[in-house]
Amino acid sequence: MSSPCDACKPAVCCGYVSMEIDEPKTREDFEYNLWMIAHRKVSFYIDEQKWHINFNSPCQFLGKDQKCKIYDKRFSVCRNHKTDACEVTGDYDFTEYFKTYDELLNYIKKKHPRWRFSKGPK
Repeated sequence: MSSPCDACKPAVCCGYVSMEIDEPKTREDFEYNLWMIAHRKVSFYIDEQKWHINFNSPCQFLGKDQKCKIYDKRFSVCRNHKTDACEVTGDYDFTEYFKTYDELLNYIKKKHPRWRFSKGPK
């Protein structure tokens, strides 16, 4: 059975989980986010002035062929994800995207130059 997702290989949206979070405001908020991004496969982005955390972790139902093994019975969040708003064909112009500890730390330093945090491992 053909699906609208067949043109997208590897299946980008099946490779992560992302959710909106409260905007960090305090030093403690930012320190907590630094702790989270210090873990492998965690990132943050700002889209339309809203903060999101991203966990790069593929869905267990994604087959080696990059196709959904449960496509006909897939989750509603998957069914409702439209290809006109996907990562490959949609407009994803994040205001900020932090993939590493140092990227987030540099952002914090610019926003709050008096705050001091540990530099990431080198």
